[in-house]
Amino acid sequence: MKDTSIHSARPARAFYRLKHRIPGAVALAGTAGFVNSVVLGFFHVPVSHMTGAVSRLGLGMADLETRDVWSGVTIILGFLAGAVFAG
Repeated sequence: MKDTSIHSARPARAFYRLKHRIPGAVALAGTAGFVNSVVLGFFHVPVSHMTGAVSRLGLGMADLETRDVWSGVTIILGFLAGAVFAG
């Protein structure tokens, strides 16, 4: 069995085997951000947790809405703190 983990001696080989998935991953992430921004614009509620919070932060910064900016920053920092404490 071949070792394809990122800690293997040959991580570049594993990357080249999986590089065809990168455009799809970028497209899915962009679509999620677009959907979050549109739904956030109409209903003022983020659709998902992290991408919704980042979309809310971006829209708040664009509109200079400090309440939305602080809300997005708080959600993102809370997520990161939970990830750090959870290990």
